[in-house]
Amino acid sequence: MESRKSPARGARWLSGLALLGGLAAPACAQEVSLPEQGIAFTLPDGWTYQVQQEQGAWLISLESGPTSQHGCSLNARKLPSGQSQSALNLKMEQFPSTREYWEDNLRKQGSVVTVLKTGKDMIGQALAPWVVYESVEGSVSGGAFITAKNFAAVTPTQVWTIVCGAQHATREGAKAEFARWTPVFDRFAASIRFSQ
Repeated sequence: MESRKSPARGARWLSGLALLGGLAAPACAQEVSLPEQGIAFTLPDGWTYQVQQEQGAWLISLESGPTSQHGCSLNARKLPSGQSQSALNLKMEQFPSTREYWEDNLRKQGSVVTVLKTGKDMIGQALAPWVVYESVEGSVSGGAFITAKNFAAVTPTQVWTIVCGAQHATREGAKAEFARWTPVFDRFAASIRFSQ
């Protein structure tokens, strides 16, 4: 079964889900290995994924249907660091995963953002600072509210941004959808394995 994608919805975390073209996978639970991108993961039940290369970066989008209001995106940019994963993890331990850091960083991208919580977890072998935030997207998406979790992970060859979230017409709706899908998002993030 081929995956059909909906038009762009304007949400930054969701932008990868709206891309047309690329590789689409069937809508069934499966282990996915993408050696060229340096990642493997377990695709959530009934979800599809799509791989796109754009301006030297890989974008992997996951969603549960063409009109879904929740999903994940993974963005990888090359970083030939020459450092081991353990050395990179030591550097990431020093990453300023504070409310102020994330609010400043996310606001630079043009959204109204409220940070709900921050922390650090392992994604595969990489220590990954994360933030759970709310944002309001502008007129392009009709003023949609988004609640999402954003991980930042560095491997010896790539910098990864992994975002899973939900959008809704109301702030409360976005929070409720995010809470409903958080177990799926967390299982997906825990399944990620980096090979490069």
